[in-house]
Amino acid sequence: MKLELHACKKCKLLTAEKNCPNHPDEKLTREWYGFIFVQDVKESVIARETGITKEGKYAIKVRQ
Repeated sequence: MKLELHACKKCKLLTAEKNCPNHPDEKLTREWYGFIFVQDVKESVIARETGITKEGKYAIKVRQ
């Protein structure tokens, strides 16, 4: 069975859930490209540069 990930249009978090855990009212989309996995927010330069504050998978580009 293939796991389908959806991206939050606001924070770009990738999730298999129906709603974003960070923004429950925001719509999710299946139109996203590339992803990064942030494991340690405090040490990650990418997380600091992109404003990511929680660990997880994030889409690089989300089609609005």
